[in-house]
Amino acid sequence: MPSLREARASILVQGDEAQPVTNSAITGRRDGSAEARLEGFRAGREEGFAVGREEGQASADAAVASTIGALRDVLDEYGRRLDIARGEVEQLAVELAVELAELLIGHQLTQVEPGSDVIARALGLRRGAEPVRVRMHPTDVAAIGSSGHPDVTIVPDPALARGTAMAEVGGGLADISIAAALDRVREVLR
Repeated sequence: MPSLREARASILVQGDEAQPVTNSAITGRRDGSAEARLEGFRAGREEGFAVGREEGQASADAAVASTIGALRDVLDEYGRRLDIARGEVEQLAVELAVELAELLIGHQLTQVEPGSDVIARALGLRRGAEPVRVRMHPTDVAAIGSSGHPDVTIVPDPALARGTAMAEVGGGLADISIAAALDRVREVLR
């Protein structure tokens, strides 16, 4: 049975002859060429590891840069969609506020004497003792009845829609209807 040292020896086959070749690390001989070969293997191994580390680092850096770019794209898209949603919510809030105001004002109008709010708005436009004329649809004039004001002349105007009122104060004309007031609110809120 061969010894461990012999078993570890490698065989170099050349043609039909087999010649034993021994490794100096196994046999313990030091002839310089074996040490140079081992040093070459070590240097090659270290160089291979260094190249592998550099390539691995470059690959990882590229993957991180790609991921960061993708995240930036996602954040940009999210910001764009958020801006669109914010605009839609703001528009909806304005529409709901106006609708709520219309409902509240409509409810309040059923609680007060017909036409008194129109007369009050018309009187709020005058300066000093200017004469005030309020033009309204004839049906609305009939609903006011005798609840007029001594400084306001109510004039039936069939050209106006129901619920519409125009005030003539001094030389100017103003739409003092609730619908016109709500239109002004809509414009301010937009």
